Amino acid sequence: MRNKFTDKQREYLTTLSCVEKVTEYNITFTTEFKKDFLRRKRQGDSFEIILHDYGIKYHMLGVLRIKTMYSRWQKEESRPEGFERKANSSKEKKRKKEFKSIEEEMQYLKDEKDYYKRLSEWLKKPGGRKEPTRK
Repeated sequence: MRNKFTDKQREYLTTLSCVEKVTEYNITFTTEFKKDFLRRKRQGDSFEIILHDYGIKYHMLGVLRIKTMYSRWQKEESRPEGFERKANSSKEKKRKKEFKSIEEEMQYLKDEKDYYKRLSEWLKKPGGRKEPTRK
C-alpha cells in the first residue's frame, strides 16, 4: 500500500521552499534541493540529517520513498538533460492529431475502427496469418 500524505502533512510540506508540489500520494522537490541532497549524501550526510535541515520529518516520507527518490535522482543527475523532464515524458502533454475537417476526422476514425476489427480477427486465428497493416 502506498504512503498517503495527510491533509495536515500536505499543508506543512507546501510551506517548505524545497517543495514544488504535494498531492495525496506524491511530492515534487525543487531541482536545487535534489542537487544539494545528492551532494550532501556523497559527502556522507545521512538521509535523516539532510531532510531535517530542510524541515522535513523523516517519517513523513518513509524509508522506501526516500530510498526510491535518492536512486531516481542519481539516475536523473547522470542524464544529459539532468533533472529536467525528458522531451517524450509520459507526463508531457500528449500529442493530439489535428484534422483539417470533420470529414477527415471521420475517415480517420473509420480507418482506425477497421484496423482494430481486422486486428481482432487476426488475433483470434491460429498462426500463419500476415498481420494487418494500417492504411
